[in-house]
Order: sequence, then C-alpha cells, then structure tokens
Amino acid sequence: MKRFIDENGTFEVRVPTTWKYSLQNEKVHTFQEYEIWKPDAFQISIQESNGEAQLRFQTLTKNLTSTEISGIKYYNFPESGDEGFITKSWTTFIEDRIGGT
Repeated sequence: MKRFIDENGTFEVRVPTTWKYSLQNEKVHTFQEYEIWKPDAFQISIQESNGEAQLRFQTLTKNLTSTEISGIKYYNFPESGDEGFITKSWTTFIEDRIGGT
C-alpha cells in the first residue's frame, strides 16, 4: 500500500502500489489500477459546505440506505453497470472539524 495526501492536505488515503492517480475537472480525485485487465478504481470528490449544499445533500440521501463507519454515516447509491464492471457509490457529509487527542 502507498500513502497519498492531496496537495491541499484535505484528505489522506492508502491505495495499492500499482494504482495511478489523476485529477478530473479539478475536483474528482481518481485512483485506478495500472494493469488494463484490472478495472478497479476509486474516486473521491470534496466540495465546500454551505447551507444550500446541506439541504441538497439531505434531499439526495433521504431515500438511500446507510452504513455507519467510525461514527460517520455513509449513504449507499444503488449499484450500476454489468457483470464485467460494477459501480458502487457512497456519499457522506463531513463538516469542518479539528481532530486530535
């Protein structure tokens, strides 16, 4: 596994050493397997929060199932794709916070 921290220090993620990184539309951080026969990929998009964004998020997630991990609730979108490539999507809303012990 290799450690990746985005240039603004917004997030940190560990991905397999064979995954490459790219940035799409200045917002979508994409990690994808180098080997063409392995279609694994992971994307993360971070957007600024405001009252309007919170309302849109609540509307978007009101009918979705959720999973809680480490005290954060993640909402699951229905899977899409076919047997060769399945897309799984989750979303969550994390407000600014300062961590530490």
